[in-house]
Amino acid sequence: MNKYISISAIFILFITGFAAAQTPPNPDDGSSQDGAIPRQTFGDNVACREQPLQYFRPTNQCGINIFETPKENNVPFTKLKIDWGAGFTQEFQSMKHRHDTQPDIELAHLGWGFGYAQANLYLHAQLAPGIRLQLTTYLSTRHHEDTWVKDGYVQMDQSPIDLGPMNMLWERFITVKVGHMEINYGDAHFRRSDGGNGMYNPFVENHLLDSFATEIGAEGYLQANNVMLMLGVTGGEIHGNVTNSQNRMPSFIWKAAYDKQLNDDLRVRFAASSYISRKSNGLTLFRGDRAGSHYWGVLEEEPFSTTDDAFSGRVNPNLRNHLVAYQLNPFIKYKDLELFGVVEHAAGRNFNEAENRTWNQYAVDAVYRFAEDKMYADFRYNYVDGQRSGDANRVSVDRVQIGGGWFPLPYLLMKGEFVTQNHYDYPMDDILYGGHFHGVTVAAILGF
Repeated sequence: MNKYISISAIFILFITGFAAAQTPPNPDDGSSQDGAIPRQTFGDNVACREQPLQYFRPTNQCGINIFETPKENNVPFTKLKIDWGAGFTQEFQSMKHRHDTQPDIELAHLGWGFGYAQANLYLHAQLAPGIRLQLTTYLSTRHHEDTWVKDGYVQMDQSPIDLGPMNMLWERFITVKVGHMEINYGDAHFRRSDGGNGMYNPFVENHLLDSFATEIGAEGYLQANNVMLMLGVTGGEIHGNVTNSQNRMPSFIWKAAYDKQLNDDLRVRFAASSYISRKSNGLTLFRGDRAGSHYWGVLEEEPFSTTDDAFSGRVNPNLRNHLVAYQLNPFIKYKDLELFGVVEHAAGRNFNEAENRTWNQYAVDAVYRFAEDKMYADFRYNYVDGQRSGDANRVSVDRVQIGGGWFPLPYLLMKGEFVTQNHYDYPMDDILYGGHFHGVTVAAILGF
């Protein structure tokens, strides 16, 4: 444990020290863009299409390394505008796996092959100045082969009513999101693969603890001088529900981030966030993905079901009734090199459990882009440890991913990786006892 905590601490110190060592930009050279958070980081190397929408993150290569939508607006409002988009993913993998379970459990008969094609559909509408509607639909995914609505919400970067002098303050500093949406806990969810959308993720699969959920509620943002503050409240569940309210309390999310382009070469961001739910009918922070894992069948029992066993290779701590989670995320982009980190702690319990259990996650990503941002190489180390329900001992999992990608067009990404993953200290009769898998997976991504 101490070894992994040390790795994370060294990484954070490296980020802080490296940023501090840089020469501050000349305030007259214009390189800091007046301290504004960058909309995208590829400069003139990527030809982004003219956006018809305000305060919007593109769903192609131009959306990479954008976190919260910034308060910059270069799109005038003339009339109601509708914009459609889509994301498609097709994957191929060749994997091997093994375990030491006693008595033996027959593992799925893995080899090489193609996974289901996955597709997302986006509908965006600019309703009024600074007011935008977003609707995301999973047309087909590994977990849900049928069509499934992911989110639908309104984002307001200007006041919908006349508030006098407050109108100018809202337009410059405030964002409000209301509806069923992807909650803004942590920064890792901005870099994950989501069904058919794999553009933002330099890797094929997400983190071991996949911190992602969609819930119904509201988030309020304040952005000024490179600082972002957010407070959100939701119903704490993925579905709407008006029954069993005695078992439900609101969930709260807060986040603070500092994001600045220090000069032409260096951008630094640090974010801290928390998710707090004292009681729920079914929390989904680490099991909220409706699409499924991008590793197919690893360490699953024979016969393997693509849809029923949809989260292969991930870790679900099963904290569904009570949860307090924290995530820290340093990010640095120096010229063509990007570093991103995750330090996460979660404490909570499932139904019928009297005591909290704890889980920790640490991850370091390194991405090097070259060939005018058309190609990249990447490396990730990911480690989690925690206590499962009913187990006296803590278990742990580590994973290494090495790969790269190629953008023939800003709307098309070809990427692949080699992965190796190991499980430690699981009970002898568990399918993950001595569990290991390794292999290659390749994905073709289309996003517009």
